[in-house]
Amino acid sequence: PFVVRCPAGGKRGLVRSELVSSVDIVPTILELVRLAPKGDLPGRSLVPFLEGKKVAWRSAVFSEYTAHRRTQYYPRRTVRTVRFRLVHNLLPGRFNPIPGIGTLRAVSEEAPLRSKASWNVLNPEFFQAPERFFGDSPENIRAAYSAYRAPPEFELYNLEKDPFERVNLAGDPEYAEKFGQLKTELVQWQRKTSDPFADPDYLATFTKETDRLNGKTNPR
Repeated sequence: PFVVRCPAGGKRGLVRSELVSSVDIVPTILELVRLAPKGDLPGRSLVPFLEGKKVAWRSAVFSEYTAHRRTQYYPRRTVRTVRFRLVHNLLPGRFNPIPGIGTLRAVSEEAPLRSKASWNVLNPEFFQAPERFFGDSPENIRAAYSAYRAPPEFELYNLEKDPFERVNLAGDPEYAEKFGQLKTELVQWQRKTSDPFADPDYLATFTKETDRLNGKTNPR
């Protein structure tokens, strides 16, 4: 979701469905204050949308996460279209250092049901209360949190059928063509943006140094 209030002009109450990104914010502000950018910018101005115009737009949007701080280091890259999202987890086989958001945490099946500040979603007892089914079966919810805790290398989701991203379609023959297409687009975007983590040697060196700073001897 992206909300814009534009006192300088534009129409009120407009709702658009185009794929926008935070990289579009600077070009939008520059156009509104009538300043030309110094050099090329990765984003595009959203002013035409504010004016209710129809313009040719992007078919995909990309995003990246590496770390908020060194203890939360877990690099992953994403390409998203209107219907699909592909996630590339650059360190498959390692536990995600951020086990959850809010009061729900994916700890382990053996860990206690509740700590002082959160619930352990992987504990089977968590789903004994019907209100915790979240619109799906306990098995599917637990599987989704298990994948969140220790993600595979690739995750592919059909957002039209699975908006909560609970069914990973990577490896499904029916979606092999779409998987290959999105993977190629993601690699091309990494090259275009000179993403250093696209280099396996850089990734390995950066990870080793981060583990050293975190005092880790075993990535799990």
